[in-house]
Amino acid sequence: MNDTRFFVDDRDSRIQYGDGWTPIDSNNTFMHTLTGSGAAGSSLSFTFEGTGISVYGALNQSVNREVVQANFVIDNQSSFTFSPPSPSSFTLNNLYFNETNLEPGNHTMEVRTLTDATIWIDYLLVTPTNETVLASLNSTTSTSFSYALFYYFTSPRAGFIQ
Repeated sequence: MNDTRFFVDDRDSRIQYGDGWTPIDSNNTFMHTLTGSGAAGSSLSFTFEGTGISVYGALNQSVNREVVQANFVIDNQSSFTFSPPSPSSFTLNNLYFNETNLEPGNHTMEVRTLTDATIWIDYLLVTPTNETVLASLNSTTSTSFSYALFYYFTSPRAGFIQ
């Protein structure tokens, strides 16, 4: 089993946002950014190579008491609808979606918001194939990966990858 996971920040150009998404700066989040949508039907897609993906973000359901709901689909097949247990105050590091049993290879995750309550995307964690790990260690993208490791080990939120 591969325990390596790569961070993908919400501002990464590989995440394709449709209409309705707004980026903001946020001091207490990964890379100090969030991208959110408060419009039902907003969508995003992300293509990756690997065996798993997790999506984390911030919730602020105390504003209008609407419940955030979003549908997550991998490769137009498996589907999961995220809906938090109950409205709450602003919270960070919420796990929206986690898929860990994908066949090694290329996959596309699509997310569609189902309500007008704002959902904030902070980062994705991708479990790469072993070949992806080796290729990334030899590429120029290792700088952002090194920053992610530095952030993880120096963040007050350390320990959130398990």
